[in-house]
Amino acid sequence: MVNDQEVSREEFQWFMEQERAGVVAQFKVQHNLEYGPDYWSQVVGGSTPKAVLQKQTIERLTAEKVEQILFQQLGLVQDIRYAAFLEQLETFNRERAQAAKLGKVVYGPLRFTQLQFYGHRKATLRAQAVEKLAQTQWRATEENLKQFYDDNRALFRAPASSTLEVVTVQPSQNPAAASRDRWSTSVESPLWPSTTRPMRPPVRSPSRAVR
Repeated sequence: MVNDQEVSREEFQWFMEQERAGVVAQFKVQHNLEYGPDYWSQVVGGSTPKAVLQKQTIERLTAEKVEQILFQQLGLVQDIRYAAFLEQLETFNRERAQAAKLGKVVYGPLRFTQLQFYGHRKATLRAQAVEKLAQTQWRATEENLKQFYDDNRALFRAPASSTLEVVTVQPSQNPAAASRDRWSTSVESPLWPSTTRPMRPPVRSPSRAVR
């Protein structure tokens, strides 16, 4: 269980299958362990691939279930059991097939796999959760925006102008031959336009021959 929410054996096995390839790659890179007979029970580095797989599955499943509980508390979903997820997947695929049969536009694959539907569903719920939390936890009213500006005036202050000198060396028999361009640069504030104007290159007076 995770926070009094039941986790079925089928759900645990499904998440374990998703972690399996990562564990195999991890032991290959860290211990050069090749996949073969009795692979999951081999003791390497003080542990076994099976123990690491179980540990990572529990961590992944706990994080996923905690997020699902949040979605439920926000009223975005009613049932977060794995069996309910499978029922939603079948309903989703049935509706897509019916829409395609009626000649309607169906974006993406006609039939989603469990992994595809899980990712699609989680992304949708996350976006809805962010929007709902933004509305209930911190409303962007004019008063709040003004207070934020008063408390963070330094963030809206345009930085001072700075001068940047670039030297471009042209291929020449004379190593000292180079052209220089100098201009002023500044970062403009998104609220106020910069008043800095480009500096013209200094005018050099012609050199006089010394007799």
